This record gives sequence, structure tokens and C-alpha cells, in this order.
Amino acid sequence: ARKALEELTFLGKDNTRLEYATLLHETYKDQDSLQRYTDELLRNKKYAEVIALTQDIPSDAPDGLVSNRLSALAISGDENFSTEIKNWFFLRPISEDHIHFTEIFNIATESFLGNVSHKLIDLRIKIYYRDYGRAFTLAQEIIGTQHAPHEWLAAQPAQILSDFGKAFLYGTDNHVEIAEFLDS
Repeated sequence: ARKALEELTFLGKDNTRLEYATLLHETYKDQDSLQRYTDELLRNKKYAEVIALTQDIPSDAPDGLVSNRLSALAISGDENFSTEIKNWFFLRPISEDHIHFTEIFNIATESFLGNVSHKLIDLRIKIYYRDYGRAFTLAQEIIGTQHAPHEWLAAQPAQILSDFGKAFLYGTDNHVEIAEFLDS
């Protein structure tokens, strides 16, 4: 029954799809049904409803659901967007939902975030695509802008540290210089 209802949310005109998505969410009340429901709310430009429905999603909510929330926040110009986008990009592994979001909202620009934050997102995407050479160059650039680079790096979330480590390990053959930098 659930599968049939899910399939109905992809058929028909916007208002029909929204009706089925509403029924799906009211019937099952889980994160998957909420994601499908918010997909349709976004298609119907009901951003305030998406924001309200996703206000209390857990920190481990599916990336697609978080992406829907962030899309509504961005389009609405909500003040929580900057904090929530950083949390999503810096505290979680990068997924296809992250990549898709950056393509739609061109998030890898300074217009949404500060210079360092936008560069960290760019670094994470480069690591995701295993573009280690460019990631290494960007990592050096980011560290070069910090007044206390070691302290700054040590204060970063685990996902950021991991990506810097990958950039340092795979992005250069000069491992002695990197080891000296990390040891100092």
C-alpha cells in the first residue's frame, strides 16, 4: 500500500501530487514520507510550510530532507540558512545531495557565505570527486589565510580535518614538508 501511494506522488498535476504526498506523510509520519511531502511542497513554492515541518528534524535526518529544508531557507532568505548550511556541509560526509544543492544554489560562492566557509565547501567537493591536486592547493590557500593555522585546523570538525588530511596525503608528493607543517 505504501509503495503504491509513493508512486502516486509522482503522477498527475502538481495539486494531485501534493494531495498524495500529504496523504503519504499523514499516513506514515516518518522521515521518508516527510521528504517526499517536502519535495512536493517545494515544487508548489510552499517554502514556509517546508521550514515549519522541518524545524525539528534530527541531526541525522536524510540528506535529501535537509536539502529540502535548506532550499526553503535559502529561497525565503531565512536568517538560519548560513548556520544550517555550514552544519550540513561541515559536520556530515558529502553526498550527492550536497553536490546537487551546490549546483542549484551555486553555494560555492562567497555571496552566501564568508570566504573561508565557501572555500571549505569547495575543498570538500574537490575531495569528494578525488581531485586531490586542486584540493591540496586550496587547502594551502585556506591555511595561508589563518593567523594561527595549527590552532585553526585543530579546531575544525572531524569531516574538515579528514578532508585536509586527504588533500595533504594524496594531493602532493612532498610528504616531508607536510609532516613538518603538521608536526610544528
